Amino acid sequence: MEDQQGKVLDHQTSTMGRWILWQPAIVELYDNRLLPLASREYQFVYQLPAQVEGLKVKTRVQYHILSDKQHEMLQTKYGLTGNDPYQFSVYEREFPLSGALAASLNESDQLSAASRQQDGGSCKAELKADS
Repeated sequence: MEDQQGKVLDHQTSTMGRWILWQPAIVELYDNRLLPLASREYQFVYQLPAQVEGLKVKTRVQYHILSDKQHEMLQTKYGLTGNDPYQFSVYEREFPLSGALAASLNESDQLSAASRQQDGGSCKAELKADS
Protein backbone atom coordinates (compact mmCIF):
# COMPACT_ATOMS: atom_id res chain seq x y z
CA MET A 1 0.00 0.00 0.00
CA GLU A 2 1.48 3.35 -1.05
CA ASP A 3 0.35 6.91 -0.62
CA GLN A 4 0.38 9.64 -3.27
CA GLN A 5 4.05 10.46 -2.59
CA GLY A 6 5.11 6.82 -3.00
CA LYS A 7 5.62 6.24 0.74
CA VAL A 8 5.00 2.59 1.66
CA LEU A 9 2.24 2.47 4.29
CA ASP A 10 2.05 -1.32 4.62
CA HIS A 11 3.32 -4.36 2.75
CA GLN A 12 3.09 -8.13 2.66
CA THR A 13 5.59 -10.65 1.37
CA SER A 14 4.97 -14.33 0.68
CA THR A 15 7.46 -16.89 -0.59
CA MET A 16 7.08 -20.08 -2.55
CA GLY A 17 10.06 -22.28 -3.17
CA ARG A 18 12.06 -25.25 -2.11
CA TRP A 19 14.93 -25.76 0.27
CA ILE A 20 17.60 -28.35 -0.42
CA LEU A 21 20.35 -29.70 1.84
CA TRP A 22 23.33 -30.37 -0.45
CA GLN A 23 25.77 -32.06 1.92
CA PRO A 24 26.45 -34.73 3.06
CA ALA A 25 23.67 -36.01 0.75
CA ILE A 26 21.23 -34.12 -1.46
CA VAL A 27 17.90 -34.00 0.38
CA GLU A 28 14.89 -31.85 -0.45
CA LEU A 29 13.75 -30.46 2.91
CA TYR A 30 10.72 -28.44 1.85
CA ASP A 31 8.81 -27.59 -1.33
CA ASN A 32 5.71 -25.38 -1.57
CA ARG A 33 6.00 -24.41 -5.23
CA LEU A 34 2.96 -24.43 -7.50
CA LEU A 35 2.26 -27.45 -9.62
CA PRO A 36 1.82 -26.78 -13.37
CA LEU A 37 -1.45 -24.91 -14.11
CA ALA A 38 -2.18 -24.53 -10.38
CA SER A 39 -2.97 -21.20 -8.75
CA ARG A 40 -2.76 -19.76 -5.25
CA GLU A 41 -4.57 -16.77 -3.75
CA TYR A 42 -3.14 -14.32 -1.24
CA GLN A 43 -5.13 -11.76 0.72
CA PHE A 44 -3.85 -8.37 1.81
CA VAL A 45 -5.90 -6.73 4.56
CA TYR A 46 -5.46 -3.02 5.28
CA GLN A 47 -7.70 -0.64 7.24
CA LEU A 48 -8.49 2.13 4.75
CA PRO A 49 -8.60 5.71 6.00
CA ALA A 50 -11.62 7.92 5.28
CA GLN A 51 -9.70 9.61 2.44
CA VAL A 52 -8.39 7.06 -0.07
CA GLU A 53 -7.56 9.49 -2.88
CA GLY A 54 -3.98 8.89 -4.00
CA LEU A 55 -3.62 5.51 -2.30
CA LYS A 56 -2.64 2.57 -4.46
CA VAL A 57 -1.96 -1.13 -4.07
CA LYS A 58 1.06 -2.48 -5.91
CA THR A 59 1.46 -6.17 -6.71
CA ARG A 60 4.67 -7.79 -7.86
CA VAL A 61 5.52 -11.43 -8.47
CA GLN A 62 9.21 -12.17 -8.78
CA TYR A 63 11.13 -15.32 -9.66
CA HIS A 64 14.43 -15.84 -7.86
CA ILE A 65 16.77 -18.55 -9.08
CA LEU A 66 18.68 -18.05 -5.84
CA SER A 67 18.70 -15.57 -2.96
CA ASP A 68 20.94 -12.49 -2.70
CA LYS A 69 22.88 -14.24 0.07
CA GLN A 70 23.42 -17.35 -2.07
CA HIS A 71 24.55 -15.22 -5.02
CA GLU A 72 27.00 -13.33 -2.80
CA MET A 73 28.40 -16.64 -1.50
CA LEU A 74 28.92 -17.87 -5.08
CA GLN A 75 30.88 -14.68 -5.80
CA THR A 76 33.00 -14.55 -2.64
CA LYS A 77 33.54 -18.23 -1.85
CA TYR A 78 33.57 -19.75 -5.33
CA GLY A 79 34.72 -16.80 -7.48
CA LEU A 80 31.60 -16.35 -9.62
CA THR A 81 32.38 -13.55 -12.06
CA GLY A 82 29.36 -13.63 -14.35
CA ASN A 83 26.79 -10.86 -14.12
CA ASP A 84 23.80 -12.95 -15.22
CA PRO A 85 20.45 -12.04 -13.66
CA TYR A 86 19.32 -14.41 -10.93
CA GLN A 87 15.93 -12.81 -10.28
CA PHE A 88 13.30 -11.16 -12.46
CA SER A 89 9.74 -9.85 -12.29
CA VAL A 90 6.99 -12.07 -13.67
CA TYR A 91 4.00 -9.81 -12.95
CA GLU A 92 3.65 -6.19 -11.79
CA ARG A 93 0.50 -4.08 -11.48
CA GLU A 94 -0.66 -0.94 -9.68
CA PHE A 95 -4.25 -0.43 -8.55
CA PRO A 96 -5.39 3.08 -7.48
CA LEU A 97 -7.93 2.99 -4.63
CA SER A 98 -9.96 5.82 -6.12
CA GLY A 99 -12.81 5.97 -8.60
CA ALA A 100 -10.45 4.56 -11.23
CA LEU A 101 -10.15 1.21 -9.43
CA ALA A 102 -12.81 -0.57 -11.49
CA ALA A 103 -11.25 0.64 -14.76
CA SER A 104 -7.78 -0.38 -13.56
CA LEU A 105 -8.96 -3.87 -12.57
CA ASN A 106 -10.75 -4.27 -15.91
CA GLU A 107 -7.60 -3.20 -17.79
CA SER A 108 -5.53 -5.63 -15.72
CA ASP A 109 -7.93 -8.48 -16.56
CA GLN A 110 -7.64 -7.65 -20.27
CA LEU A 111 -3.83 -7.54 -20.09
CA SER A 112 -3.72 -10.85 -18.21
CA ALA A 113 -6.05 -12.49 -20.72
CA ALA A 114 -3.92 -11.25 -23.62
CA SER A 115 -0.78 -12.52 -21.90
CA ARG A 116 -2.33 -15.95 -21.26
CA GLN A 117 -3.34 -16.20 -24.92
CA GLN A 118 0.21 -15.40 -26.03
CA ASP A 119 2.13 -17.74 -23.73
CA GLY A 120 -0.46 -20.20 -22.49
CA GLY A 121 0.35 -19.37 -18.85
CA SER A 122 -1.83 -17.97 -16.13
CA CYS A 123 -1.44 -15.44 -13.35
CA LYS A 124 -4.23 -14.43 -10.99
CA ALA A 125 -4.21 -11.41 -8.70
CA GLU A 126 -7.05 -10.63 -6.34
CA LEU A 127 -7.55 -7.40 -4.43
CA LYS A 128 -9.64 -7.39 -1.26
CA ALA A 129 -9.90 -4.23 0.82
CA ASP A 130 -11.73 -4.01 4.15
CA SER A 131 -12.94 -0.58 5.20
